[in-house]
Amino acid sequence: SEDRISPILAELSEFESFPRCGDLRIETPDTNEAKELLKFCRKFTVPMRQALRGKGLMWNKDNAKKPVLHICFVAPGHCYVGYSLPGNNSQFFMGIPRLKFPA
Repeated sequence: SEDRISPILAELSEFESFPRCGDLRIETPDTNEAKELLKFCRKFTVPMRQALRGKGLMWNKDNAKKPVLHICFVAPGHCYVGYSLPGNNSQFFMGIPRLKFPA
């Protein structure tokens, strides 16, 4: 299988000022085309989190007081990486509040 983790780790390692993050969110744009990537994103999250922790780029435990690392896949094999500061990001999955209806 194709290694998708190493290229992301290599790019992150290039930035000395990139903060050690307390959480990871792997997301896609909210489009019909990108919805096909959601299954991959769910499967990719745990191995990516483990690799980030192994390289010291993430704290060993989730920490809401630390920056959040965002990896946004826009197409298979293409992503944007960034981070948000605590209190300056959405608490909702992919930034979209969703209504929960009673069963």
